[in-house]
Amino acid sequence: ETEDEYKDLGIQGGEFRFDDKLYEMNFLIAFSTLPSPTCAVYQLQGGIDKYFRKFPNGGCWVGKNYTFDKRFAHAPPGLEEAQQDGEGKGKMVTSENLKKKLIPLSKCEACGKAWDKYRGKRRCPTCGVPSLICKECFEADKNGIKKLGKEIRCELCVKERITKKYQLKERMEREMSEYEIRKFGSTGNKKKQHTHITEGRIKGGTDTSDSLPSPNPDNVTRLFVSNLCIKSTTEETIVSTLLGATHVQWISDRKTGKFRGCAFVEMDTPGSASVAAGQSGSIMVAGRLLRAKLSPPGSKDVWPSPGATVL
Repeated sequence: ETEDEYKDLGIQGGEFRFDDKLYEMNFLIAFSTLPSPTCAVYQLQGGIDKYFRKFPNGGCWVGKNYTFDKRFAHAPPGLEEAQQDGEGKGKMVTSENLKKKLIPLSKCEACGKAWDKYRGKRRCPTCGVPSLICKECFEADKNGIKKLGKEIRCELCVKERITKKYQLKERMEREMSEYEIRKFGSTGNKKKQHTHITEGRIKGGTDTSDSLPSPNPDNVTRLFVSNLCIKSTTEETIVSTLLGATHVQWISDRKTGKFRGCAFVEMDTPGSASVAAGQSGSIMVAGRLLRAKLSPPGSKDVWPSPGATVL
């Protein structure tokens, strides 16, 4: 069925077929007429290199092709001739479309300027992917002017606020739990495990990933978290313990103004809130079993409130 419907576009068996009848517009038509985003993903027979030979100016391709075997990125040959490795020795580019394609899509992770060359063999300290660091920042690090510390992470880790390697594993477990509750529902008894957490890292005990997420039919994203240590609880405690937390409002005693050991916490998704509530009573922080339950704000409440801290 797919072959009959898209054979004129050069699509066969879920792959792009390169022949003389395949033109650049075919890609645009194919991607705009397919029923869902998943169906718009294809494997290119012959790879990106063959596509570049077919369309020297890039066609529908934007950016560069990164080859992991040699840690090298290359653009379509027409753009490579115009750019000449960014040294300004290439041909004069007059087309506005080509000028846009010559602008790097990526940026230096240290200073933020446009940069797309991988040099120095540096990797993101959290996820381990190659880091794009510009020449000036590397020289500043080498000369001791500005060090490339662990806070210099890849764009995705910064966006998702990943600061420790263990957070990646816990995020995968959380996403799997969210997937399971969407697919199978949250039935059965929750398994309670006791885990000791020190400085945000799970140590000892058993894994809490077996805890089933709490039912959340109303898609609540706010939690009421209690039994927190009055002396040692900080914003970092919330971030490292409740993955996906975005805001926290500490609850203080009305008379004394002292922290009561509880707080309202806003999560990034209803799934994150369900997972956190499902682990209530199974995570030990600073010698205390953390309690968390779904707590939707009232109809007249402003949430997140002005007094909430952004994490």
